[in-house]
This record gives sequence, C-alpha cells and structure tokens, in this order.
Amino acid sequence: MSVDISVIIPAYNAEKTLVRCLDSVLCQKSNLEVILIDDCSTDETLEVCKEYQSRYDNVCVIRNSNNIGQGLSRNVGIKKAVGRYLAFVDADDMISEYMFEDLFSLACAGDYDIVGCSLKEINEEELSKNNFDIFVNQLAKQRVRSVESFDKEGIESVLISALIGGVVEEPLEKVLPWSPCTYLYRTNLIKANGIVFLSERVTYSEDLFFNLDAFRKANSCAITTTEYYFYLNNPLSTVHRYHDPVSKCEKLLTYTGKSKSLFRKAQVRIFNTFVESLLRLATDNSIPWVKKCIIAKKLNSTSVFIDSFLNVSTNDLTFPSKIFLMCARKKWTILELTLVYAATIKNQILDLFHQGRGSLSTTADRKQHL
Repeated sequence: MSVDISVIIPAYNAEKTLVRCLDSVLCQKSNLEVILIDDCSTDETLEVCKEYQSRYDNVCVIRNSNNIGQGLSRNVGIKKAVGRYLAFVDADDMISEYMFEDLFSLACAGDYDIVGCSLKEINEEELSKNNFDIFVNQLAKQRVRSVESFDKEGIESVLISALIGGVVEEPLEKVLPWSPCTYLYRTNLIKANGIVFLSERVTYSEDLFFNLDAFRKANSCAITTTEYYFYLNNPLSTVHRYHDPVSKCEKLLTYTGKSKSLFRKAQVRIFNTFVESLLRLATDNSIPWVKKCIIAKKLNSTSVFIDSFLNVSTNDLTFPSKIFLMCARKKWTILELTLVYAATIKNQILDLFHQGRGSLSTTADRKQHL
C-alpha cells in the first residue's frame, strides 16, 4: 500500500518529550510512515524509539553513526522517505490530531506542491496537568478554516517576499511560519531538485533556507490559518542561545537577486537579526559580560550589518528599533546590550504581571461560583 506522508522526526536527548510527540503523530488517520532519527542520544531516546517501532508497523528507526545535528538528520530521513508528501516534526513539539488528514486532503484537492498551516507557541507551563485536557479538547481539535492558494507568480511575489522580510518583532504565529514543520512538501519536488537542509552548525536558520529553496521550485501552494502545529517553547533550548548570525545574513542576500523590493525586505530582516542576536547574546548566561561586549563590537563592525544600518529605512521600523538603529550606526555597543537586556527584563515583568492578573481572574471566577 502506498504511503501518503513520510513524517521525519530527528531526536536528540528527547526522552522527556518524545512520547507525547509520537502519540500526537501516531493518532493521525492518514496513511503515514514515521521515520525516527536518533542523533546519538545519551539518554533513553533510542529506547523510546525502539519501543514505538515494536508497537507500530509504520515506524522506522535510524541511528546516526555520529552526532550530526537536526538539519543533516532530516536529510537522512528525506533519503529514506517513500511517501507522496514529506512532513517534519520536532521531538519536543506536538501536532493536532487532524493536521495530516486535513493538510493531505487540501494538497490532493488542489494538487499543490506545498501546503502549510499556522503554528501555536505554547509554554511548558500551559501543558501542566490542569491545562492539558483543555489543550487536547480545544486547541488540538481545530479543523481547517480559511485557505489561500498561490500560483508560481504568487509564491514569488507574496510567500518568498514574506519569508525574506519576516519581521522579528511580530508574534511567531502572526507571520508566515518559517518552520518546515508547518508544511507538507511534495516528495518529488524536494528529491528531484536536490533540496536539502544545511547544517545549523554552519549556517544558523537552516529552516529558512530550506523553505526558500522549496518555494522557489514550487509551482503551487496553499496556506491555511488553522493552528495545527504546537511549538513548545522551552527557555532552556539552544534555540534561545546566541548563534553567530553573519553567515545567515550573507546567504539571505543571495536570494534577493535583482529585486529592489526583496533587497529592502532583506535589509530589514538583517537588521532585526542583528537585534535578535544581541538579545540572545545579552541573555546567554554561558557567556561572560566582557566576551559579550567583544562579540557585540565585532558584529557592529561586520560589513553585512554595516550595510544594513545604512540601507534599512526607518519607515520600516518601530520607534524602539529606530533608537536602536541610531546606537548601531554610532557603534554604542555597551548601550546596545543594555537596551536589549532592559527590554528582556521589561517583558519578563509584563509576563509576570499578566500571569498574576490571570490568577486573580481565576480566583474571582471561583468565588463567583461559590
């Protein structure tokens, strides 16, 4: 029997989250093959993978001979895949029970090369025992709603433009998702064009470049606003730590071609990447303050960022970003780090305030029922 979707799940030291991830995938009604790639885990991840392989005929387990990272592990899964479409899930995330059924039906209905959905960012606290039933009964049971389709021209003018010019300041679920986990890709589109993931150890944001390559080759695409994918925000994850952004930004410029519009969007993205990188640098406790200042000063003097400081239009920036741009142009490194660190503290205080208001509201609601 042919396979509809090959689901590729790289896993490294994911014993604490892999079970809930796999349970959310294997409850799907679509005809799936699930390819688990253990990237030389040092915990019980491989044992969890083997347990599911013994219980399900459609689960395949591959163990890398060396630790190669998430991007290259996904490539291992792509080579193994035989499904009509490819899907990717991260081992610490979850999906709606209808995600693959609905997206595959959408893909077949329009014979689309790529179909995508929105994602919902969820904190680990939201999956506590008190809230898990709410999550399962409400969020995880949404069905497909509004759908927008794109031809080749629309992909180039709208989707690729959005990927290149996504604004970091906007909430994750408000912009076109860059994560490949929110899409189904026609397998032949990926394999025939030799589209692969870069190593995140060489180029940060490997997901973005995979999507740019895939969308460039696609002839048709459909996107739904339904939040089928649940990204679990773990503050301890390496995604929140500092990564050198230079190679990412230099590579991003190669996708703009001769388009002035894409070049302008890329300059905004590069500037936002600079701010985001300083934010991660300022809050990464594994890096001493003196070294942070040295790294920030080096970034300030890197040509790809200097060009961005000169080319980015202040009309594309919020007021706080305009202040930050002034500091960047004048190379006020310590002030830059102080600003992003202060912004982080402010956001943490606001989060605590809103959590407190939520607790008070819950208490008041309970009193009304007494």
